[in-house]
Amino acid sequence: MWVGAGKYELRVTQTQGAAWISPAPQEVIFSEDMTEETQTLNIALSTAEGRLLGAIFYSIDNPLTSASGPNTAVEIELVGAENRFSSRVNPDAQGKFSFPVPAGLYEISLWLDPETYPQYDSPASQTFRISKGEKIENFNFYLIPMNATVRGSVVTTLEGKGIPGVRVAAWESEAEGDWYVAETDMFGNYRFSLSAGNWTIKPLIPGIYNDISKEIELESLKEVKLDPFNIDNNRTKIAGTVTDENGKLLEDAEAIVYARSEAASNPVAESWVVKGRFVITVPNEKVYIGLPGNKYCFAGDREILYQTGDVLSFKLKENKTFIHGKIADSSGKAVTGIKGHLIATSADQPGLWQSADINPTDGSFKIPAGKGLWSVAYNLETKDYLPYPTAPISVDIPAEGATTEKNITLISLMTRKIRGWVQDEEGKPVSNVEVWGKSNRMAENFFEMPVFSGADGAFEIPMPPKLMVRKDSIPRGSKEYNECISTAVNMCGSASNSCYKESKTECKDQYLRASSSREDTDVVLVLRKAESFLEGRVLDESGKPVRSALVSAYSRDGQKSHGNTDADGKYKLQVAKADSIEGKTWGISAAYKPLGSSICYQSQEQEVSMETSPVPDLMLEKWAELPPVQAYEFEVEKGWSYTLSDGFQIRIPGNALKTLEKNVKIMIEPAVAGLPDNDEEDNLRYGYKISVYERESGKRILEKFNKKIMFCFRFREAWIKEIGVAASDIRPAY
Repeated sequence: MWVGAGKYELRVTQTQGAAWISPAPQEVIFSEDMTEETQTLNIALSTAEGRLLGAIFYSIDNPLTSASGPNTAVEIELVGAENRFSSRVNPDAQGKFSFPVPAGLYEISLWLDPETYPQYDSPASQTFRISKGEKIENFNFYLIPMNATVRGSVVTTLEGKGIPGVRVAAWESEAEGDWYVAETDMFGNYRFSLSAGNWTIKPLIPGIYNDISKEIELESLKEVKLDPFNIDNNRTKIAGTVTDENGKLLEDAEAIVYARSEAASNPVAESWVVKGRFVITVPNEKVYIGLPGNKYCFAGDREILYQTGDVLSFKLKENKTFIHGKIADSSGKAVTGIKGHLIATSADQPGLWQSADINPTDGSFKIPAGKGLWSVAYNLETKDYLPYPTAPISVDIPAEGATTEKNITLISLMTRKIRGWVQDEEGKPVSNVEVWGKSNRMAENFFEMPVFSGADGAFEIPMPPKLMVRKDSIPRGSKEYNECISTAVNMCGSASNSCYKESKTECKDQYLRASSSREDTDVVLVLRKAESFLEGRVLDESGKPVRSALVSAYSRDGQKSHGNTDADGKYKLQVAKADSIEGKTWGISAAYKPLGSSICYQSQEQEVSMETSPVPDLMLEKWAELPPVQAYEFEVEKGWSYTLSDGFQIRIPGNALKTLEKNVKIMIEPAVAGLPDNDEEDNLRYGYKISVYERESGKRILEKFNKKIMFCFRFREAWIKEIGVAASDIRPAY
């Protein structure tokens, strides 16, 4: 195969009905020089451990057929949640498809070419688990008719004049469906044909107008006309330059210029700097201008006084202030051969951050920074050491131009392991079950790591060394921390023949002055059959039943379950019975966000016993106002960086997405459903659901990122102190 210079990804395309499995894609890089290079790749195919068979239907007994197969206007994509395996196939002429797969947990989705099937919508993606030797049949998809209509317009605020050429997006609210885009005509009008359900409609206008959207409920064969989106066209276009201290254009400054209002942290406008120049359009109001994300020294945004015709200029100086150091083992020796990424956030200027990679050859790093107090965190690609710090690492830089040394001592995971097995209630091994090892020290969530059980049900979790202290510093037998092993499997409602829930969480107290007899022992985790139910109602503040509220429940021994209420406000959660008091005791709560409202409601958590007390009604109360939905388009090659209204930051580096398209669409939606909530963890606020779609095809990108992406949450220390939470206890979850 002859190719030019550059980076390539090679994969073997899996054919319909094949008995083999293609390996993960392999990456090949050829240099830019003129010499001829040859690289040899050996591709090893493996034998399938399971098979998924299904078909696509318009409706029951009406398959999606085509004149010939494969039907390239339809694509089924399967992505492993526990491995790097992914595969795409087209159905045959009868609408049938087949996937040979390794054992594991998968997400499967369907894509339709909108030009070939304009009257149908793809169903939501599904998940399934398949075991070694298992064959799942009749895994079928049913297309959804797009027979509901939405009409609306985008107009100017002052004159009410229609604005042509505005891209308007529509996607299913709180669902993993497709994303559709229409463009306003010469009169500013748009029209969508969509399926029945809850949809969000939003003009794709960056900046301050990104906060406007409408949520609606659509019914089949009916039309909804929305009020116009009003866009204030009273804006100013500002041109500018980015130079060094001598006025020379910085053509290598890869950065985004943004403008924000006085009261908010999220930008109202932004523009890429191209070869040292930019043009940005801002509203006619007081705004602050900033330039983040470049290798030059920058202290923060500033207020400007702008006169028509002015050319705004940013004068930057090359950054000569750094945090320098190495990652080391407990003896101080540099740890090499490990890839990793560091991020430093400023304590003095909220929202200011810098990042750097670890050099795997010598374990060194060098983070550009500035004068003041910084907090450093890291993420390592290794199983031999704890991949993240147990607490923020503080670094105080005394002056600009200084290089401050800070070495990081890693915690080894190579000296101690906990072994065990996952079994069903009949004692048979269960493979591909996610098992978590957690260690809590000093009331902090010190360590956690997931592994998966093998074909024989066995697992092995590396754990940090036991905590050592001086013998005379603490009384004999003093308990310092505990360690827990738990499973995270939920096969109820899947294609599995048996319905299982999590095992009992096995915890062991660790003592600082324990005798040698208190050593680690093997753990057996028994998955429990879910043959019982928790039933009840969810009511609003006036006592009326609430439809589509999310109900979450957890037992004191680690089991979890969730579901939604029906039209009568009733829910029915499938759970496993337990003999212990902890397994019979459940905490239940509900959350709900009305369609078209930014207000979220929650109930107080109720504690119930499955045997002695009925489940009380869950009464919703006003809880919080959620931020608006955000939607953007950006170039894959350039990447994307943004700050939301609550200070949440997201950074996607260039070429981090697995797609052949040049542009993608990203949707960021606040969420209260599906968040971790159990006996060990509480949600302090809401979360975010982030989805990325190809711009032209509309396909949702399911495969993992090529590069590390960064999320940065902002919170006020005074606020968490009010609710009795220490900053060291806060952990992001996903």
